[in-house]
Amino acid sequence: MMYINSETQTLLDKSNLNLNTSNLDDIYEKLRERVESFAFGYSETKQGADCLRLLFDPEEALIFVAMGYQWVTAKEIAQEMNVDESEMINKMYTMSKNGLIFRERKDGMLRYRAVAGAHGFFEYNVHRWTKEVTDNLGCLLGEGMAHRYYKDTPIQRALPISKVAVVEGELLPIDDAYANLASKKRIAIASCICSMEKDHSGGGTCRHNTDRCMLFDEVADFFVENNAGRYISHAHAEKLYKMCEDEGLVIHVGNSFDMEFGCLCCKDCCQLIQFARDYPGPGISNYGNYYVLYEKNKCTNCELCIDRCPMNARTASDDKIAVDLDKCIGCGLCVTKCPPKANILKRKEKPYSPPGLSTWFDSSLEAGIRRGLIPQTESTYYQKDK
Repeated sequence: MMYINSETQTLLDKSNLNLNTSNLDDIYEKLRERVESFAFGYSETKQGADCLRLLFDPEEALIFVAMGYQWVTAKEIAQEMNVDESEMINKMYTMSKNGLIFRERKDGMLRYRAVAGAHGFFEYNVHRWTKEVTDNLGCLLGEGMAHRYYKDTPIQRALPISKVAVVEGELLPIDDAYANLASKKRIAIASCICSMEKDHSGGGTCRHNTDRCMLFDEVADFFVENNAGRYISHAHAEKLYKMCEDEGLVIHVGNSFDMEFGCLCCKDCCQLIQFARDYPGPGISNYGNYYVLYEKNKCTNCELCIDRCPMNARTASDDKIAVDLDKCIGCGLCVTKCPPKANILKRKEKPYSPPGLSTWFDSSLEAGIRRGLIPQTESTYYQKDK
């Protein structure tokens, strides 16, 4: 058991949090419980606790808990914790620069938001990862969280690789990767956290360009200001999407209407794809809005689709190619490179659309509400943004 130092104890005594803590283990457990309530959660494992200790100091853990679920200012948290406002302004700005909380400027004033582990402070710290952190992160995701990821609607959706991969007239506007890209004002690129975790853990270096996680608009600004990413042009971003088609990468976007982030995911490195393959659940039906239509009479059994499928949904059997539609996520990688054009994506009868939510923060909250960990009144359905 680790006891609280005098500085942390003073902050705890002053605050109005009423956490009833007597040691550091209690503080980090309160932090874990708060992170657990976002998105698909944060499991109760030793690796999870170690990750939090490596990222947050005790005072930062207390501030994160005090922030609640909505946008807040440093002034509000200073009042909540009964500390000097200027001290809190510096502390929260530093936390945001270290990628522990999100920061944006609204009406000339900085405001902050507590975030999930993924997509959240794990990705925000991708440029600062050490092997010690990624070792714990790999164990946390692989052992503690993989099985729960697709029990509910996932935090990301797979988009068709291109418009021509879908039956003409059936591509929904929200699933048009290139149109959504064109709608963004600013685009940034950052390193892929999954590729980094694989490399640090001894799994090998990814064979693809690892600078392939896209951030859009305010999230792009945040990454660039934190030196975690760099701005790229729309033309560069379109080339990266074309790279996905050429090299067999899945286009993922955040499961919200704003789609603040997009990941170009390798089937060998991406944790999201691996979880979908190894731990499928009810949420897999909301992973993509399309499924492949396979015309056997056109197929030449070249087996290229087997190599390109990230979900292992294509198999060779008796000189024929079989398709497991329960595994198909409608990414379209088997479509555009098929020499005899034997595959095409068909829209599902009941396509999924993000449930009236504008931002990833909203989607993250809704997931916690569905799991009974966040009060319903925190939802943007019931409470307008500050």
